[in-house]
Amino acid sequence: PTETTFDNMLSRIQLAVTETNTAYTESGVTSSLRLVHAYRDEEYDESAGFSQALSDVRGTTDGKMDMVHERRNTYGADMVALIIDNPQYCGMAYMGPTESFVFSVTAWNCATGYYSFGHEIGHNQGCNHDKG
Repeated sequence: PTETTFDNMLSRIQLAVTETNTAYTESGVTSSLRLVHAYRDEEYDESAGFSQALSDVRGTTDGKMDMVHERRNTYGADMVALIIDNPQYCGMAYMGPTESFVFSVTAWNCATGYYSFGHEIGHNQGCNHDKG
């Protein structure tokens, strides 16, 4: 049933937020994440791939997940993270921290344990990969 699936996904999202906050604390980062809202878009087709999903969640008039922007404003979310069921990558995000580019997409099975959720949020916050 859909509710059971949503409850399971919500638990995974909350765990991803907790893991990210733990990583922040252990790294001396003084900011933290707080989940302000989560919902499931039953109409969205996740099979198009990460680049398309990232464009879709950011778009405001393309007819795909346009409601996310209203919800973002209603709940006062600084960033939007889309969790999808697609094995193409673990995640993809815009480089922030500009309000119109703080969107990320993470595969549900990489969101926790692999820290991909926190990794993509890091890009939204302006962090780049270590060039070594």
